[in-house]
Amino acid sequence: IMRAGMLLIVIGIVLSLVLAWIAGDALSGTTQPATHYALYVMNADGNGQEILRDTPTYEMWGPAWSPDGQQIAISFVSSSGDNSELYLLHSDGQDPIQLTHNGRQNYLPAWSHDGKRIAFVSQHGKDTQTPEIYVIDVDGNNERRLTQNDAPDYGATWSPDDDRIAFGSKMDGDWQIYLMDAAGTNQHPLTVRAEGSAPTWSPDGQWLSLTSERDGNANIYTLSLDGQNQLNVTNDRTASSNSSWSPDGNKIAFWSERDGLPAIFVMDRDGTNATKLTNTPGLEALNPSWSPDGKQIAFHAAMHETGMPKILRENLGWIFVGVLGLIVFVFVVSRIRQKPKLRVLQNSSYG
Repeated sequence: IMRAGMLLIVIGIVLSLVLAWIAGDALSGTTQPATHYALYVMNADGNGQEILRDTPTYEMWGPAWSPDGQQIAISFVSSSGDNSELYLLHSDGQDPIQLTHNGRQNYLPAWSHDGKRIAFVSQHGKDTQTPEIYVIDVDGNNERRLTQNDAPDYGATWSPDDDRIAFGSKMDGDWQIYLMDAAGTNQHPLTVRAEGSAPTWSPDGQWLSLTSERDGNANIYTLSLDGQNQLNVTNDRTASSNSSWSPDGNKIAFWSERDGLPAIFVMDRDGTNATKLTNTPGLEALNPSWSPDGKQIAFHAAMHETGMPKILRENLGWIFVGVLGLIVFVFVVSRIRQKPKLRVLQNSSYG
């Protein structure tokens, strides 16, 4: 009986530790992998957050608002992740129109300011060495490749007059910002080297923002068009990327991991007054895009499951039953194996 009691005590301790770990995991808000990327929109102050479109058979990635505010360009990513086509949605998320039909991965759309063309990045499958800059008319015609350098290119942005496009490229070995004419000609780096990619042009045409890993992790920099006056405006030890200027040029939206999961932030153009806009627990939010009136921000996001791991939560009842059965089994076996003890009777009549 003593041995069985000790076993029960040990099993009880182990069970308590397991349950304590599960409870601690739930309370600590442990995150599980993101489930599904959808198109979200919110007010510029972070209020009014809602899902604009969620397509179960596709992931939604990298929205860009049209200059007239009537449409949003976005990538519909296949479940395999091998290809993504650009679509145009109405600003309420409805009436999708497929823009590209090339079977490649097409992403990071950027509207020309006259609303007639969209520049974007396109690559073959998951080959990260092949991204190039393309442009297409908004009716889906006249798709053409602008860069022919056999090196990765990432991110494109139009000048306010639509005469030039800035983009990131490794054509000279390392990431830096280049300019080219809207037709793809006259490609050249900035006068002062600007290490980085994914540039965005300021509304006044005097500045660029970009993402750079020059300090060991991704941060957002601003700089003048000749590459001078480079300033790290996020200056954080965690990743920050994909900047988007407000229409008045006074603020920059971006995503950052400074609070854990990627979230949308807005800061003044000099990097001050950074404010987190997406505060829903477990929400991973990326790639913000301002509406042309400055009242809303579109982004893509996915929910992470929080708390105890899903496999434990869904099978918690069976776990209790199994442990209880183990306790009963150990107890019964210990009783069966217990040796009977002989009781010696003393009779006073025997001498």
